[in-house]
Amino acid sequence: MIKKVAIVTGTRADYGYLKPLIKRVYKDNDLTLQLFVTGMHLVEEHGYSLKEVEKEFPITEIIDIGFKAKSSNLDMAIWTGKGIEKFSKVFNKHKPDIVFVLGDRIEAFAVASAAYLLNIPVAHIAGGELTYNIVDDDLRHAITKLSHLHFVSTEIYKRRILQLGEEEWRVHTVGALSLENIKNIKIPFKKEIYKKYGFDMKFPLCLVIYHPLTKDKKFLSEFENIFFALKEFANKYDKLNVLVIYPNTDAGGYLIVEKLNDLNKLNNLNIKILPNLSHEEYVSVLANSDVLIGNTSSGIIEAPSLGVPYICVGDRQKGRVRAKNTIDVKGDKNSILKALKKALLDTEFINLVKKKENPYYQPNPSEKIIEIIKNIKSKEKLLKKRFVDVI
Repeated sequence: MIKKVAIVTGTRADYGYLKPLIKRVYKDNDLTLQLFVTGMHLVEEHGYSLKEVEKEFPITEIIDIGFKAKSSNLDMAIWTGKGIEKFSKVFNKHKPDIVFVLGDRIEAFAVASAAYLLNIPVAHIAGGELTYNIVDDDLRHAITKLSHLHFVSTEIYKRRILQLGEEEWRVHTVGALSLENIKNIKIPFKKEIYKKYGFDMKFPLCLVIYHPLTKDKKFLSEFENIFFALKEFANKYDKLNVLVIYPNTDAGGYLIVEKLNDLNKLNNLNIKILPNLSHEEYVSVLANSDVLIGNTSSGIIEAPSLGVPYICVGDRQKGRVRAKNTIDVKGDKNSILKALKKALLDTEFINLVKKKENPYYQPNPSEKIIEIIKNIKSKEKLLKKRFVDVI
C-alpha cells in the first residue's frame, strides 16, 4: 500500500505544474505528503521561489545541490552528482513509498536515480515528450527507464514510452496537471495587470520567455532576433509593451540575462524585466498577454487554454504536440516579424486561438493519479520491471 508520497520540485515552472497533485496529496487523509524543494527555487538571482512554496505547503526538507545563476555544462554535471548523493541520504532517512518527479531536468534525473537505486518506486510525470538541442531530451527518456509508473499528457507520448520498452499497464494518459491549476486561478482584468507593471493600455503586451540551448551555441542570436523583430514591428505598426522573465539556470542562461541589459534600450519597446513570478502571477500575466514569444513549453501546454498566441522560436519544442495557437518560426528576425504580424494583426487567427482548444487538457488529472497510486497493492510487483520488445 502507498502511504508516504514524496514529491520533488526544482523550479518555479514545475511547481506550478505539480501544485494540484501536491494539494490533493496534502489533503488526503490516507496519504502523507513529503515535499522536497531543490534546484532553481534556491537561487536568489532568479527570485528565490522557495518562498512561494513555503507559503502554501509544509516542506519536509530543502536540498541544496549547488545551483547558481551562472552555470556551465561542468556545473550541471557536478550538480547532478550532488543531487544523487543528497537525495539518496534524504530518501533513506524519510523512506517514502513512492517518489514523484516531473519532466526532464537534471535535478529530476538525480532524484529518479537515487530512488531507483534505493528500490523506491518512481512515478514520472510528463514523460514521452521531445525537445531538441538540450540535454533535457535524453534525461527525460533516461528518467522514463528509471521509473515504474508513467503519467503522460497525450496518447502520442504514451506510445513513445511504450516504444522505450515499458509495460502498458504502467503508462497512464491523464492530461497536463498544470491545466487543472489554471482552472482554479482567478484571472485579474487586463487593466490591473497593465497598471501593476507600468504598461500603456493603448498598446499590445508581449510576454518573452527564452531558455538557453545546452547543445547549440546559436541561442544568443535567436534571442537577440526576437527583440530586433519586436522593435521593427513597433516602429512600423504600433508601440509594444514587453515583459521578459528570466530564463532557467541551464548552462548559458546567464548570458541571456546579460544580453537583456543592451536590449532594454531599444526604442518603442516599453520593456520590463523580472527574475521570477509566482505561478498565479505568471498565469495572470500570460492570460492578459496578446502574444507569448520564446521557446518555453508553457506556450505549448498552458497558452492554448488561455487563448494566447505563441510564437515558438527555433527547435527547442520541436517534438511536442501543438495546438492551433502555435506559430513555429526559425530564429531569424524576418520569420519572427512575420509571425508577430499574424499573432497581433490577423483577426482570423486571433479568433481561432480564442476557441482555447488544447490537446493537453483532460479533466481532473490529479484525481486520476491519486486513484491509481491508491490501487497499488504490491510495491514488489511495481519494482519488478521487464522490457517489452516492440516489433
